[in-house]
Amino acid sequence: MRRPPPLIAEQILAGLIAALGLGVLDAAWASAGDQGLELTAMEHVLGVLHLLAMVLPLGLAFGLLGAGAIALVRSAPLLAPLRTRVHRARDLFRNDPRLFGGGLALLAAAGVLLLVGREAHALIATRVHHLDNAAWAAGGAAVGGAAAATLTALIVYGAASRAARRLGFLASPGLLLTLSLVAAAVIVRFVLVRNPSIITAYGVGALAWAPAAVILYLGAALLARRLLRARARRTAWIAMGAATVVCAAAWMTSGLTYGHRNRVRAFVEQASVAGTALVRRYGGFTDMDGDGHSWAFGGRDCDDFDPHVHPGAYDREGDGIDADCFAGDGSPDLADLGDGHYDTRPRGLPARPNILLITVDALNPSHLGHMGYERDTSPNLDRFAEESIVFENVVAQSSRSLRSIPAMMTGRYPSQVAYGPEYLWPSLLEENEMLPELLKNRGYVTAVDMGTDYFHRVAGFFQGYDQVEELPLYTAPREDVIENALERLPALAEGEAPFFHWVHVFNVHEPYLRPPAESRYGDTLRDHYDTEIRLADALVQRILDQAEALGLMDDTVVILASDHGEAFYEHGRRGHASDLYEEQVRAMLMMKIPGVAPRRVSARAGLFDLTPTILNLLSIPVPHPMPARSLLPLIDGERHDDRLLFSELMPDGLYPFDQKAVYRGDDKLLWWVQEGRIQLFDLASDPGEENDLSDDRREQAEEMLGLLQAWVAQVARGENRTDAFIEQNRLSAAPASLSHPMNLVYPGMFTVLGCDLPRRQYGPRDVIDLTCYYRVDEEIEDDLFIRVSFDGPAGYRVPPHFHAWHYPLHGRYRTTRWREGEILRDPMPMVVPPDIQAPVELSMTFMVQISERAERNPNTILTYRHEGSTGSTAEIARIRIEPSRPGGDP
Repeated sequence: MRRPPPLIAEQILAGLIAALGLGVLDAAWASAGDQGLELTAMEHVLGVLHLLAMVLPLGLAFGLLGAGAIALVRSAPLLAPLRTRVHRARDLFRNDPRLFGGGLALLAAAGVLLLVGREAHALIATRVHHLDNAAWAAGGAAVGGAAAATLTALIVYGAASRAARRLGFLASPGLLLTLSLVAAAVIVRFVLVRNPSIITAYGVGALAWAPAAVILYLGAALLARRLLRARARRTAWIAMGAATVVCAAAWMTSGLTYGHRNRVRAFVEQASVAGTALVRRYGGFTDMDGDGHSWAFGGRDCDDFDPHVHPGAYDREGDGIDADCFAGDGSPDLADLGDGHYDTRPRGLPARPNILLITVDALNPSHLGHMGYERDTSPNLDRFAEESIVFENVVAQSSRSLRSIPAMMTGRYPSQVAYGPEYLWPSLLEENEMLPELLKNRGYVTAVDMGTDYFHRVAGFFQGYDQVEELPLYTAPREDVIENALERLPALAEGEAPFFHWVHVFNVHEPYLRPPAESRYGDTLRDHYDTEIRLADALVQRILDQAEALGLMDDTVVILASDHGEAFYEHGRRGHASDLYEEQVRAMLMMKIPGVAPRRVSARAGLFDLTPTILNLLSIPVPHPMPARSLLPLIDGERHDDRLLFSELMPDGLYPFDQKAVYRGDDKLLWWVQEGRIQLFDLASDPGEENDLSDDRREQAEEMLGLLQAWVAQVARGENRTDAFIEQNRLSAAPASLSHPMNLVYPGMFTVLGCDLPRRQYGPRDVIDLTCYYRVDEEIEDDLFIRVSFDGPAGYRVPPHFHAWHYPLHGRYRTTRWREGEILRDPMPMVVPPDIQAPVELSMTFMVQISERAERNPNTILTYRHEGSTGSTAEIARIRIEPSRPGGDP
């Protein structure tokens, strides 16, 4: 009689077959998805091969785990009754009262435990914050749940085993297992329908990945047994060895060649389900010096044994080291700091004209009639364009307002702006010289009417303004800001001093179409957005009409602009602040300058060029060298095609996107900093950025990437550089003492060692300087999100934006990149809202969740262990908020 094939050989082959099938399914998913990728047949094949090579090693893990599980089943004494009763698959469908009753009892007990656990988890997570109380509550819930489950199991077993004798094959373990799987599928579907945030957080493909892996593995195990049944044991070992060698060779080949073709990389990392996670895992595994860049899997590290050498590092000239892996020792000077590149002032312009700046948040200029849009969204703006200088090609320096507007008001790139350390709304430090400050120092009256309270939380945002009027709500009635501006403008016009008046219209920013407005165009989000543009068009015209009525147009420079654009899935995303494609960074800019004839300027400009342009018009020199340039030379017909223009997304706690873009002539290169991906576009022939040329023009792409990396290393302030920030907060050892030790263990992930909080009493506008410390116990596959919140007494309303909900380390070092054994410091300074109700005592709590996109769904909240107990929400400390005294101090 032929001996059965070796268990480990059989299961490893099954695992590799399952992994192969899983890779094929993932490749099919990536091919069917709409990611805006234009791949050739060869690139498609290479993408599939890379994906298969990366997935195959998982098959080895599947096989080893499967072999271990089967060996356990074969030897475990508790499973002896099952082994004696079931020898073949058809035995599962014979009437067996004991197995049927026992299986049903186990299912009932498990259901009771899950129900009790879910309710207890939700209760403890939302109501109990002190660790000792949480431990007692969790222990009581465990004892109560176990007792209820045991009682339920005994009752169900007795009733089911007696009834099974009369049910024939309906009382078989196999049918019970089948019905259980069907019921589980129904329950999962019900949960997903009731909790769509789970799908939002993970995606359909990611949710289906694990079940597909299990099904494929079970099928592959049966196939492997059938294939090897008639083979000699030696043949089985040879087959396993050959398959393992092929798997290892494919993985190594992929590691060495992956990243050479950027469109292939986009297919793997953007379109597939598992691609990004696998690349990050393998990149971290092969990163020898721990600098976040590997020699393999597209990491581009040219010396993986020196943590100071990697793409984007500062390359000091003359030390003989190519630290940035680009163009040898040293790097070209890309700071481009100048005197504003002024031109002669227009002759017909008064010596000290007024400046009326009207900005519309999130207005994409491609949705305007005078820019070729097919809808009548902007009749008034179009009429203004006929009388003005229209800049057709303006790039915002960021697609996020908190970065774009400070750049616009300083003439500096976002990474050159001096920000404070505050989480979520970083302050603008006094060392920044803002445009209104410069004008105020020259005798201008400065005023701003703001159509939202969003910027109220950013200390220093309104420095330099004599008059500040903010609406009290994030989404205030759209007309209110206009009413405030119309009330202010006559007083400014009557004054003896010239004025700078900024009006920021916010209604085009989502959420769109707030009641009672109705859509003019349809029911889609794009239709609602276009309707808001039409409404903003009418609001802006009211200000222009009043300026005309007050006789201001002959001595006032009127500027209409937007701070960034808005996306509608052109590249898979909606809104803004998530990438640097044209739909998010293009900005509107029009100027009506007394004495200057209307014209259209096609040369590319930066939105931050607004500051030196206004200073040029007012004959005020720039206060310091800056990269922004006056637009007056462009108005006179000059072109700056050789100018390098940049845009960037800087990660912070809530918006973790780290991306850079460089423009040179008609070419644009995008760089995903943490992922290492790039794309190159020719905007003249491909304005929609659909055809990535980074593989076709490899030398040019590499050159522009090197320029972009060198620019980051040279220009960015140290605290604004991701690598410097990570290095500063990666510690060699845990702190000797903490003011609030916690030791919360998240199994298989990390431990919260504790937090430091210098004091317990604060007042409005004070900074709560909270810092927490983590020890990485194992490498983490999930993108974790941390929620530090405040809870007050019963009935007390904590301000909705008073929290530290964030990706760790300001979103610059996400948990998928953490390395086992690291000690990390997570600073999260928070500003006490100026309008907080005080005095009050608040509880500061800590919670960890899988992905912030799932909101506060209990299914995504992680459970920690602490001194034998479990919980999900832990109290860090209790703080007291005191009201401000008349002098401003608490």
